[in-house]
Amino acid sequence: MKFLSKNIKINIVLVIGLALIFTGILLLIGYFAINPQSIFLFRGVILFILGAVLLFIELMTPTKTWLMFISVVLMLISVIFVMSDVGFLPFGIKNLWPSFIIIFGLSLILFSFYKNKQMKAVYLIPALTIIFFGVFFMLFSMKVIKANFVSLASKLWPLLLVLCGGILITIYFMQHHNLLKIVQDKTTIKEDDE
Repeated sequence: MKFLSKNIKINIVLVIGLALIFTGILLLIGYFAINPQSIFLFRGVILFILGAVLLFIELMTPTKTWLMFISVVLMLISVIFVMSDVGFLPFGIKNLWPSFIIIFGLSLILFSFYKNKQMKAVYLIPALTIIFFGVFFMLFSMKVIKANFVSLASKLWPLLLVLCGGILITIYFMQHHNLLKIVQDKTTIKEDDE
């Protein structure tokens, strides 16, 4: 019981620390904002608070690790919203939406570390693919690639099938390699016991 109460206090300290950091960032952005009146657009603040609450719930009930993933995604997206709302970023959400996809991929990597204490191919390969697509879409939304996305996608969509197939084959071989390693380790342990 003593451990549980100490764990609760540590988790509360974490949530308060995150709230203070976000409040400080919000005030600094508001101070240096191009459009200071927009500091009152609180959609980012609401997303961050929701993410912090979900993080607190996850820390209190560590069996629901998916809440960690959702909370990190919400808190990172909230930062993009706030920076866009106050005019700190030269682009609007209309141009920055691919950054949400990139955040989703990065959060998947963090989630894998949190859940497994190591990086697993089952999370890493889809996360890197999601990040790749986010960067690819960002190139179109920022007009780095001047071509029309719809016409380009209508011609090159079979590449998506090749990419998905390659990802699945890579996951298969990585899992197969890990399975062989586990079997060899068990065999070595049995031989050592004899």
